Amino acid sequence: MKRLLPTLLGLCCIADASAQLKVQSVLPHGAAPEKTAPAVYDSTANIRTGGDAAYYESLVGQRILFYPRDIHADLRPVAYFNFLAETPAVVRVDTTWLRKPRRKVRPEDFRIDTLYSDTYRPRFYKDETTAACGCTTMESHVLGRDLFPTAPETGWFTPAEAIERKTFEITGLKSHRIQGEAFRVFRLRSEEGETLYWYAHAGKDKTNLRDEYYPVVVEGLIEKYRAAYVGREFFLTKRKPEAPGYVSGYFGLQAKTMQGEENRLNFGTELKCLDLRLIGDGTGYAVPAFVFERKEDSVRIYIPLCRYPTPFGVEGYTLGSD
Repeated sequence: MKRLLPTLLGLCCIADASAQLKVQSVLPHGAAPEKTAPAVYDSTANIRTGGDAAYYESLVGQRILFYPRDIHADLRPVAYFNFLAETPAVVRVDTTWLRKPRRKVRPEDFRIDTLYSDTYRPRFYKDETTAACGCTTMESHVLGRDLFPTAPETGWFTPAEAIERKTFEITGLKSHRIQGEAFRVFRLRSEEGETLYWYAHAGKDKTNLRDEYYPVVVEGLIEKYRAAYVGREFFLTKRKPEAPGYVSGYFGLQAKTMQGEENRLNFGTELKCLDLRLIGDGTGYAVPAFVFERKEDSVRIYIPLCRYPTPFGVEGYTLGSD
Protein backbone atom coordinates (compact mmCIF):
# COMPACT_ATOMS: atom_id res chain seq x y z
CA MET A 1 0.00 0.00 0.00
CA LYS A 2 2.90 2.36 0.78
CA ARG A 3 4.40 1.69 -2.64
CA LEU A 4 1.08 2.14 -4.47
CA LEU A 5 0.41 5.65 -3.08
CA PRO A 6 3.55 7.31 -4.55
CA THR A 7 2.77 5.63 -7.88
CA LEU A 8 -0.77 7.04 -7.96
CA LEU A 9 0.50 10.50 -7.02
CA GLY A 10 3.03 10.35 -9.87
CA LEU A 11 0.35 9.37 -12.39
CA CYS A 12 -1.86 12.26 -11.24
CA CYS A 13 1.01 14.71 -11.74
CA ILE A 14 1.64 13.38 -15.23
CA ALA A 15 -2.07 13.61 -16.10
CA ASP A 16 -2.23 17.18 -14.82
CA ALA A 17 0.85 18.19 -16.82
CA SER A 18 -0.42 16.57 -20.02
CA ALA A 19 -3.64 18.58 -19.75
CA GLN A 20 -1.59 21.76 -20.01
CA LEU A 21 0.40 20.68 -23.07
CA LYS A 22 -0.54 22.15 -26.46
CA VAL A 23 -1.43 19.84 -29.31
CA GLN A 24 0.65 20.52 -32.43
CA SER A 25 0.61 18.88 -35.84
CA VAL A 26 3.80 18.82 -37.94
CA LEU A 27 3.25 18.42 -41.67
CA PRO A 28 5.58 15.99 -43.39
CA HIS A 29 8.11 17.33 -45.91
CA GLY A 30 6.53 18.02 -49.29
CA ALA A 31 2.98 18.32 -48.03
CA ALA A 32 0.43 19.99 -50.31
CA PRO A 33 0.33 23.79 -49.86
CA GLU A 34 -2.80 25.54 -48.72
CA LYS A 35 -5.34 26.30 -51.42
CA THR A 36 -5.26 29.87 -52.66
CA ALA A 37 -8.38 31.90 -53.28
CA PRO A 38 -9.64 31.78 -56.89
CA ALA A 39 -8.74 34.70 -59.13
CA VAL A 40 -11.33 37.47 -59.31
CA TYR A 41 -12.43 38.53 -62.79
CA ASP A 42 -11.48 42.09 -63.68
CA SER A 43 -14.78 43.43 -64.98
CA THR A 44 -13.15 46.56 -66.44
CA ALA A 45 -11.70 44.56 -69.36
CA ASN A 46 -13.12 42.28 -72.00
CA ILE A 47 -12.02 38.67 -72.55
CA ARG A 48 -8.51 38.45 -73.98
CA THR A 49 -6.48 35.60 -75.40
CA GLY A 50 -3.11 34.49 -74.06
CA GLY A 51 -4.06 34.61 -70.36
CA ASP A 52 -2.78 32.15 -67.76
CA ALA A 53 -4.83 29.36 -66.14
CA ALA A 54 -5.91 31.53 -63.19
CA TYR A 55 -7.19 34.23 -65.53
CA TYR A 56 -9.42 31.81 -67.40
CA GLU A 57 -10.69 30.27 -64.16
CA SER A 58 -11.87 33.73 -63.15
CA LEU A 59 -14.13 33.84 -66.21
CA VAL A 60 -16.30 30.94 -65.00
CA GLY A 61 -19.73 32.30 -64.12
CA GLN A 62 -19.49 35.31 -66.45
CA ARG A 63 -22.10 35.81 -69.17
CA ILE A 64 -20.95 36.70 -72.68
CA LEU A 65 -22.77 38.17 -75.66
CA PHE A 66 -21.68 37.19 -79.18
CA TYR A 67 -21.60 40.23 -81.46
CA PRO A 68 -24.40 40.33 -84.04
CA ARG A 69 -23.60 41.12 -87.64
CA ASP A 70 -24.56 44.56 -88.84
CA ILE A 71 -27.84 44.39 -90.77
CA HIS A 72 -26.15 46.29 -93.64
CA ALA A 73 -23.05 44.08 -93.76
CA ASP A 74 -22.74 41.79 -96.77
CA LEU A 75 -21.20 38.82 -94.95
CA ARG A 76 -21.20 35.51 -96.75
CA PRO A 77 -20.74 32.92 -93.96
CA VAL A 78 -24.15 31.77 -92.80
CA ALA A 79 -23.12 29.08 -90.31
CA TYR A 80 -20.35 27.99 -87.93
CA PHE A 81 -18.61 24.64 -87.57
CA ASN A 82 -16.76 25.05 -84.23
CA PHE A 83 -19.71 24.85 -81.81
CA LEU A 84 -20.45 21.35 -80.53
CA ALA A 85 -23.37 20.10 -78.48
CA GLU A 86 -22.93 18.10 -75.28
CA THR A 87 -25.37 15.48 -76.55
CA PRO A 88 -25.51 14.51 -80.27
CA ALA A 89 -28.89 15.10 -81.88
CA VAL A 90 -30.82 12.93 -84.33
CA VAL A 91 -30.79 14.75 -87.65
CA ARG A 92 -32.18 12.14 -90.00
CA VAL A 93 -33.61 8.63 -90.20
CA ASP A 94 -32.78 6.75 -93.40
CA THR A 95 -34.07 3.51 -94.84
CA THR A 96 -31.29 1.48 -96.42
CA TRP A 97 -32.56 -1.23 -98.77
CA LEU A 98 -30.53 -4.43 -98.53
CA ARG A 99 -32.14 -5.79 -101.67
CA LYS A 100 -34.31 -4.49 -104.48
CA PRO A 101 -37.78 -3.59 -103.09
CA ARG A 102 -40.45 -6.13 -103.88
CA ARG A 103 -44.24 -6.16 -103.69
CA LYS A 104 -44.31 -7.95 -100.35
CA VAL A 105 -41.71 -6.27 -98.18
CA ARG A 106 -40.00 -8.36 -95.54
CA PRO A 107 -38.04 -7.18 -92.46
CA GLU A 108 -34.79 -8.57 -93.84
CA ASP A 109 -35.16 -6.45 -97.00
CA PHE A 110 -34.16 -3.13 -95.34
CA ARG A 111 -32.39 -1.49 -92.42
CA ILE A 112 -33.30 1.70 -90.52
CA ASP A 113 -30.26 3.95 -89.96
CA THR A 114 -30.41 6.85 -87.50
CA LEU A 115 -27.95 9.67 -88.26
CA TYR A 116 -26.60 11.89 -85.47
CA SER A 117 -24.73 15.19 -85.43
CA ASP A 118 -22.66 16.60 -82.58
CA THR A 119 -23.07 20.12 -83.97
CA TYR A 120 -24.88 22.61 -81.75
CA ARG A 121 -28.42 23.11 -83.11
CA PRO A 122 -27.57 21.40 -86.42
CA ARG A 123 -29.08 22.56 -89.70
CA PHE A 124 -28.34 21.09 -93.12
CA TYR A 125 -26.68 23.41 -95.65
CA LYS A 126 -25.89 22.68 -99.27
CA ASP A 127 -23.10 24.61 -101.03
CA GLU A 128 -23.10 27.39 -98.45
CA THR A 129 -20.26 29.42 -96.94
CA THR A 130 -19.40 28.43 -93.37
CA ALA A 131 -16.71 29.67 -91.00
CA ALA A 132 -15.06 29.21 -87.61
CA CYS A 133 -16.06 31.81 -85.03
CA GLY A 134 -13.00 33.22 -83.26
CA CYS A 135 -10.42 30.97 -84.96
CA THR A 136 -7.57 31.45 -87.42
CA THR A 137 -7.59 29.98 -90.90
CA MET A 138 -5.00 27.40 -89.85
CA GLU A 139 -7.17 26.39 -86.89
CA SER A 140 -10.10 26.05 -89.28
CA HIS A 141 -8.01 23.65 -91.33
CA VAL A 142 -7.13 21.59 -88.24
CA LEU A 143 -10.83 21.41 -87.35
CA GLY A 144 -11.37 19.66 -90.67
CA ARG A 145 -12.20 22.54 -92.98
CA ASP A 146 -10.47 23.75 -96.13
CA LEU A 147 -7.82 26.47 -95.91
CA PHE A 148 -10.16 28.54 -98.06
CA PRO A 149 -12.89 29.15 -95.49
CA THR A 150 -15.30 30.79 -97.90
CA ALA A 151 -15.48 27.76 -100.20
CA PRO A 152 -19.04 26.39 -100.40
CA GLU A 153 -19.66 23.44 -98.08
CA THR A 154 -22.40 20.91 -97.59
CA GLY A 155 -23.28 19.37 -94.25
CA TRP A 156 -24.72 19.95 -90.79
CA PHE A 157 -23.59 23.23 -89.24
CA THR A 158 -24.68 25.68 -86.52
CA PRO A 159 -26.77 28.55 -87.94
CA ALA A 160 -25.20 31.97 -87.34
CA GLU A 161 -28.44 33.22 -85.76
CA ALA A 162 -28.14 30.50 -83.08
CA ILE A 163 -24.94 32.20 -81.85
CA GLU A 164 -24.98 35.87 -82.83
CA ARG A 165 -26.83 38.24 -80.51
CA LYS A 166 -27.20 35.37 -78.01
CA THR A 167 -25.99 35.36 -74.41
CA PHE A 168 -24.22 32.36 -72.87
CA GLU A 169 -22.82 31.66 -69.42
CA ILE A 170 -19.26 30.35 -69.16
CA THR A 171 -19.39 27.21 -67.00
CA GLY A 172 -15.89 25.89 -67.64
CA LEU A 173 -12.72 26.22 -69.72
CA LYS A 174 -9.93 23.93 -70.80
CA SER A 175 -7.10 23.67 -73.29
CA HIS A 176 -7.25 21.08 -76.03
CA ARG A 177 -4.80 20.11 -78.76
CA ILE A 178 -5.74 18.72 -82.17
CA GLN A 179 -2.91 17.72 -84.51
CA GLY A 180 -0.51 19.86 -82.50
CA GLU A 181 -2.71 22.97 -82.67
CA ALA A 182 -3.87 24.45 -79.34
CA PHE A 183 -7.50 25.46 -78.80
CA ARG A 184 -9.28 27.21 -75.96
CA VAL A 185 -12.49 25.28 -75.30
CA PHE A 186 -15.27 27.24 -73.60
CA ARG A 187 -18.07 25.21 -72.02
CA LEU A 188 -21.16 27.38 -72.32
CA ARG A 189 -24.76 27.24 -71.15
CA SER A 190 -27.42 28.84 -73.31
CA GLU A 191 -30.38 30.81 -72.02
CA GLU A 192 -32.47 27.68 -72.62
CA GLY A 193 -30.16 25.59 -70.41
CA GLU A 194 -28.33 23.76 -73.22
CA THR A 195 -24.64 22.90 -72.81
CA LEU A 196 -22.31 23.48 -75.76
CA TYR A 197 -18.58 23.72 -76.44
CA TRP A 198 -16.91 26.57 -78.34
CA TYR A 199 -13.51 25.72 -79.85
CA ALA A 200 -11.77 29.10 -79.99
CA HIS A 201 -8.36 30.60 -80.72
CA ALA A 202 -5.70 30.11 -78.02
CA GLY A 203 -3.31 33.01 -78.62
CA LYS A 204 0.14 33.32 -77.07
CA ASP A 205 1.65 36.38 -78.71
CA LYS A 206 0.70 39.31 -76.45
CA THR A 207 2.20 41.83 -78.90
CA ASN A 208 -0.08 40.74 -81.74
CA LEU A 209 -3.14 42.98 -81.63
CA ARG A 210 -5.26 40.64 -83.71
CA ASP A 211 -5.05 38.14 -80.85
CA GLU A 212 -6.55 40.55 -78.35
CA TYR A 213 -10.22 39.81 -78.85
CA TYR A 214 -12.91 37.25 -79.31
CA PRO A 215 -16.15 38.31 -81.08
CA VAL A 216 -17.85 38.55 -77.68
CA VAL A 217 -18.30 41.03 -74.85
CA VAL A 218 -18.81 40.27 -71.16
CA GLU A 219 -22.24 41.50 -70.05
CA GLY A 220 -20.79 42.70 -66.74
CA LEU A 221 -18.39 44.95 -68.63
CA ILE A 222 -21.26 46.65 -70.48
CA GLU A 223 -23.24 47.17 -67.29
CA LYS A 224 -20.22 48.57 -65.47
CA TYR A 225 -19.53 51.14 -68.19
CA ARG A 226 -23.22 51.96 -68.50
CA ALA A 227 -23.43 52.78 -64.80
CA ALA A 228 -20.19 54.79 -64.87
CA TYR A 229 -20.78 56.86 -68.03
CA VAL A 230 -24.42 57.21 -69.07
CA GLY A 231 -25.86 60.58 -68.01
CA ARG A 232 -22.51 62.13 -67.14
CA GLU A 233 -20.74 65.04 -68.85
CA PHE A 234 -17.13 64.99 -70.05
CA PHE A 235 -14.66 67.08 -72.02
CA LEU A 236 -11.89 65.86 -74.28
CA THR A 237 -8.41 66.54 -72.95
CA LYS A 238 -5.09 66.63 -74.75
CA ARG A 239 -2.84 63.62 -74.64
CA LYS A 240 0.49 64.20 -72.95
CA PRO A 241 3.48 64.31 -75.34
CA GLU A 242 5.17 61.44 -73.51
CA ALA A 243 2.05 59.25 -73.68
CA PRO A 244 2.03 56.29 -76.11
CA GLY A 245 0.36 57.16 -79.40
CA TYR A 246 0.81 60.93 -79.06
CA VAL A 247 0.77 62.75 -82.42
CA SER A 248 0.61 66.47 -81.76
CA GLY A 249 -1.50 69.09 -80.07
CA TYR A 250 -3.36 69.95 -83.28
CA PHE A 251 -5.41 66.80 -83.57
CA GLY A 252 -8.41 65.63 -81.64
CA LEU A 253 -10.28 62.36 -81.74
CA GLN A 254 -11.75 60.87 -84.91
CA ALA A 255 -15.33 59.71 -84.52
CA LYS A 256 -18.49 59.18 -86.57
CA THR A 257 -21.90 60.76 -86.27
CA MET A 258 -24.96 58.59 -85.85
CA GLN A 259 -25.52 59.12 -89.58
CA GLY A 260 -22.14 57.53 -90.36
CA GLU A 261 -20.34 60.74 -91.29
CA GLU A 262 -16.70 61.27 -90.30
CA ASN A 263 -16.27 63.82 -87.55
CA ARG A 264 -13.40 65.15 -85.47
CA LEU A 265 -13.68 66.03 -81.82
CA ASN A 266 -11.25 68.82 -81.01
CA PHE A 267 -9.51 69.05 -77.65
CA GLY A 268 -11.73 70.72 -75.10
CA THR A 269 -14.96 69.49 -76.70
CA GLU A 270 -17.71 69.06 -74.10
CA LEU A 271 -19.75 65.87 -74.34
CA LYS A 272 -22.63 64.16 -72.58
CA CYS A 273 -22.92 60.36 -72.60
CA LEU A 274 -26.42 59.34 -73.67
CA ASP A 275 -26.23 55.58 -74.09
CA LEU A 276 -24.17 52.43 -74.62
CA ARG A 277 -25.51 50.27 -77.43
CA LEU A 278 -24.50 47.83 -80.20
CA ILE A 279 -23.53 49.81 -83.30
CA GLY A 280 -22.13 48.61 -86.64
CA ASP A 281 -20.32 50.43 -89.43
CA GLY A 282 -22.03 48.49 -92.21
CA THR A 283 -19.13 46.11 -92.87
CA GLY A 284 -19.10 43.49 -90.12
CA TYR A 285 -20.13 43.06 -86.51
CA ALA A 286 -22.06 45.54 -84.41
CA VAL A 287 -20.03 46.17 -81.25
CA PRO A 288 -20.69 48.00 -77.95
CA ALA A 289 -20.25 51.73 -78.49
CA PHE A 290 -20.77 54.91 -76.47
CA VAL A 291 -23.25 57.46 -77.82
CA PHE A 292 -22.24 61.05 -76.94
CA GLU A 293 -23.94 64.36 -77.62
CA ARG A 294 -21.67 67.30 -78.39
CA LYS A 295 -22.96 70.13 -76.26
CA GLU A 296 -22.02 72.97 -78.61
CA ASP A 297 -24.27 71.84 -81.48
CA SER A 298 -26.17 68.76 -80.13
CA VAL A 299 -24.58 66.53 -82.79
CA ARG A 300 -24.60 62.89 -81.69
CA ILE A 301 -21.50 60.81 -82.28
CA TYR A 302 -20.51 57.27 -81.32
CA ILE A 303 -17.20 55.82 -80.16
CA PRO A 304 -16.75 51.99 -80.11
CA LEU A 305 -15.83 50.47 -76.78
CA CYS A 306 -13.60 47.97 -78.59
CA ARG A 307 -12.04 47.42 -81.99
CA TYR A 308 -14.21 46.15 -84.81
CA PRO A 309 -13.18 42.51 -85.18
CA THR A 310 -12.80 41.25 -88.72
CA PRO A 311 -15.68 38.97 -89.62
CA PHE A 312 -15.82 35.51 -88.12
CA GLY A 313 -12.28 35.08 -86.90
CA VAL A 314 -9.05 36.32 -85.42
CA GLU A 315 -7.36 36.63 -88.81
CA GLY A 316 -10.41 37.52 -90.82
CA TYR A 317 -11.61 36.05 -94.06
CA THR A 318 -11.22 37.31 -97.61
CA LEU A 319 -14.76 37.64 -98.91
CA GLY A 320 -13.86 38.46 -102.50
CA SER A 321 -11.06 39.02 -104.99
CA ASP A 322 -10.77 42.65 -103.90
